[in-house]
Amino acid sequence: MATSGEGALLLPQYKPWVVALVATVIGALLGGGVIALLMQPEPDAPSVPISLDTFPQQFMGSERNDLALRDAGFGPTVERLDKEFEDQLAAFQFAYGGRGATFGYGPRYALTIVDGILTPRVPREGELDLAGRVRETRRIISLRTSQVSCTFEPQPVLDPDRGMEEFGEFSDIGHTDCVLADRDRNLSLRLAHSPTTRGADSIETASTFSSALTNLHAQLTG
Repeated sequence: MATSGEGALLLPQYKPWVVALVATVIGALLGGGVIALLMQPEPDAPSVPISLDTFPQQFMGSERNDLALRDAGFGPTVERLDKEFEDQLAAFQFAYGGRGATFGYGPRYALTIVDGILTPRVPREGELDLAGRVRETRRIISLRTSQVSCTFEPQPVLDPDRGMEEFGEFSDIGHTDCVLADRDRNLSLRLAHSPTTRGADSIETASTFSSALTNLHAQLTG
């Protein structure tokens, strides 16, 4: 290998395009490694196990409807309630791919918790039959946030002057149904009126339901 007059080792001389090519390849490899690191999926959020204890004993100011019978301690009744709960878990597993159940709270509220994604009820305009009677009720959006969606289904109202039914408005008797969906945990909560119920105001009811679901979600995932 050639040396200079001072005995120093001469480094090999590369053409500029070779140096540029090597730098490009090294840069691409380093860049790809950084991008791959950044694109690593986030660890899945922990799921919420669905059991009797998942459902609060008190909710919306009412006690869970099965507790009085359970507290009575009559063996066959408790066994029947346990069997009904297990049947619900299996049914939700079939429908949504995850365990779930619905419990009543007093005469007015039904709470559903499921390890799966529930969808809000589909809004619709409603439909009259040829006799002027409501064949399909109206269903209108009463609240929509990033996590909670609520619908309100008013009861038909008879217009005596026209002899026909009207679909009803937010101020009429109706049914509120709200869903909170947490897709990171594959968890859904639904709160609905058990019977058709008049609220003080359907918009206010939707807000109350949303707050109750949000608070319960925080308790279950906190």
